Amino acid sequence: MELAKSLVEFFQSSISPLVLISGVGLILLSLTNRLARTIDRSRGLVSEIEKDTLSETEKENKRIQLRILVKR
Repeated sequence: MELAKSLVEFFQSSISPLVLISGVGLILLSLTNRLARTIDRSRGLVSEIEKDTLSETEKENKRIQLRILVKR
């Protein structure tokens, strides 16, 4: 009985840090992915704004979208 109790304590103390590290890693991964999508979208908007094919109204709409992305 004493052996089982000590084994349970050992596994609890060794698994808890792994779960915590895994959780932090998943949070960092999701934040990194969100930032990458925002940067990709902003780069796309900048390249669309620089094109000569858009009207001034469309360019202004793209600039508004870009300002919103910068706030995020």
